[in-house]
Amino acid sequence: MSNAVDEILKAEFDVVGQDETTSQSLAAASYPITSGAASYEYLYWTGGTIKVAGSTVGVVTDFSVEVKNGLKDDRYFLGGATMSEPIIADMVEITGKITVEFSGLTAYQRFTQNTTASVNAKWLGQTAIESTTMPYLEVNIPTARFDGETPTVQGPGVITHDLNFKALYDGTNGPINIDYLTSDTAS
Repeated sequence: MSNAVDEILKAEFDVVGQDETTSQSLAAASYPITSGAASYEYLYWTGGTIKVAGSTVGVVTDFSVEVKNGLKDDRYFLGGATMSEPIIADMVEITGKITVEFSGLTAYQRFTQNTTASVNAKWLGQTAIESTTMPYLEVNIPTARFDGETPTVQGPGVITHDLNFKALYDGTNGPINIDYLTSDTAS
């Protein structure tokens, strides 16, 4: 997932399939929203809030998080025409980056002192579901290690700082949790 200034929240997914069938007759498509793209609830950068260690970071220009699940997804064998089910072949890796304007040493010291902190990113929609209940998407990483870099001065102007992080398992909480709330219902 990624979001930057002047953009909507974006997500990209890779899907692995084993086989396909073409003998199924085409069904009529049914979508929860049928009146065009104007009816969809986009999550804009203006509705995004990024928190590190429980405190809102107000100078964020870009946020991204990536999950690599470590599955071996190219399991083909002699005598078989289809791929075998993917299996775990590597460690799950959850990484991300928060680009901020440099505004102090707190974020930099997390990197130099090898301390961990929570990372929370939440986007609120603009159309209420019920009175004051808004749609949202929230990414919560309870424990992250910051593998950043030293900000450099390239000349006059605003100094930006990339806060590269890696999610860790703290022994209790999962390394990442993604929650969302929409007005979609099952039919």
